[in-house]
Amino acid sequence: MSPINFDHGWHSFKEIHSIKSDYIYDKLGMIKRIGGADFFGSTIPTNEVPYYYPFALFPYSFIKKLDRDFSVSNDISDQPTPDYICIDEFLPNLNDCLYNDWKYLKRPTLPQKPRREKAEKYFSKFSQVQTNSRLITFLISFVITFCITLFLYLRGSTLVFAIISSVFISVGISLCISFLCFVPKFKHCEKKIPNPDYEAEQSMYDTEYEMELEKYNKACANYLSDIENFRSQYIEFIENQKEEALVSILKRCIKQSSPFVRDNNSTPRSEAENALFYQLMKVMPDNIFIDMKMGDYKIDLAIKTNNGVCIDLEIDEPYEYDTKREQHCIDGEDEERNNYFRKNDWFVIRFSEKQALKYTDECTKIITIIKNLIEKGDISQIDSYFELANKISDPRWTIEQANIMALEDYRNSYSL
Repeated sequence: MSPINFDHGWHSFKEIHSIKSDYIYDKLGMIKRIGGADFFGSTIPTNEVPYYYPFALFPYSFIKKLDRDFSVSNDISDQPTPDYICIDEFLPNLNDCLYNDWKYLKRPTLPQKPRREKAEKYFSKFSQVQTNSRLITFLISFVITFCITLFLYLRGSTLVFAIISSVFISVGISLCISFLCFVPKFKHCEKKIPNPDYEAEQSMYDTEYEMELEKYNKACANYLSDIENFRSQYIEFIENQKEEALVSILKRCIKQSSPFVRDNNSTPRSEAENALFYQLMKVMPDNIFIDMKMGDYKIDLAIKTNNGVCIDLEIDEPYEYDTKREQHCIDGEDEERNNYFRKNDWFVIRFSEKQALKYTDECTKIITIIKNLIEKGDISQIDSYFELANKISDPRWTIEQANIMALEDYRNSYSL
């Protein structure tokens, strides 16, 4: 089956990077076809629905991530961007990347343009010059002495006592101020002295610069060819590891689903549900659950993969046994239910009752293929999915067709 026509920049990306194989693009197209992109993609009318059982519906977030344009992360930034599918994101740091059939692949380094050195035209000579801090200290001492003397004299002290006391006090204060505020007592002065060898030194620097500039220009020319060779080897290496690249893309697109809970008001399971449950217990006993619900919706059978993603397995009957009332019709309430699960990052797989009873093994294989795709990124059985789906294909029904089936007791024609 040919992939659907979702280009998303692949062919221009392929041409720019000289990619030879369409493997990644084709496989992603087939995965989107499995998961409902045929019916919900941007180029298809949104009112279209699947017309045959079985069919699988993938979460909207998963499909949206698969619909991004392609790129190589090193062409955008050092870190992969969420706006693109980076086909090389599966690689570790290239400097640490070693495979059995590959040596270290190192990206060429962009040459650095040389810097023109300039000779010193003047030398700087420094000298120490005494500051006027001592004069300032003397003036402070004189002012303090005068103020204290005047204060003591006005308070009734003798003039001699006032002068002697103020001198001692002002000297102590002045010494403290001198050490705290005016240390050091000298300052450095810079004096410019002409460099007698300036012209010779500048000539030598200019010669060295011209030589380095010539080397730089040659390195730039080599860099362009080296980077093209690197890109060619890099893309060739990715193409040789295309299966691993695709697995990595799928795993990065997966999100954990909203949780389900036990349904304490569950109804008895149908014959078809029991048949499929019995078969699945043989294949994946740790992943299959019954009597569960998510939100307000009851789940026929639920699968929880080892990476926390849930699958809603539904088995559809054309009408109720007792009331003969039609159900699971095209454009019916199931579409609203499907959308709810997909918005909560659930995968949905729906079978007809006839398929679950007559083709139980084939249904189990289809479920296993989807589970392995989600859990391991295993794309080796994608072709088998379409073969099995075509083998057991069963048309969905309208309201009118379901009523005719009820009148003819259609469900008894395949009952075990």
